[in-house]
Amino acid sequence: MPVVSPQVASACITASAVVLGLVLQALVARYTLRQKQGADLRSAHWQRIQWAVDKTLSGDVEALEIGMRALETIALDETVGDVDLKVVGTALDVGEPKLLNATAQAEAAEGGAEA
Repeated sequence: MPVVSPQVASACITASAVVLGLVLQALVARYTLRQKQGADLRSAHWQRIQWAVDKTLSGDVEALEIGMRALETIALDETVGDVDLKVVGTALDVGEPKLLNATAQAEAAEGGAEA
């Protein structure tokens, strides 16, 4: 059986430790990047939801309709989390009657203006 000198054995162990350290560092970097990407995505979703809800709360019928359509689009996005979907659902539930009422009022006003 061949005998390995202590210097060669030490060099192999050192090289193996360096490679292992690099692999672990790469795994940690990948994990961190994924976490950041997920947080960025959630933040972007929340900004869109806030914008759409603000539109639905405005007194303008067109802005209300745009906000409702935006919320419907957000609700179809598969990357939106469950909690955000509940917020969107609630906003749609509250906004729909408001949109129907505002539309009916606008139509009534147009009908009264034409007469």
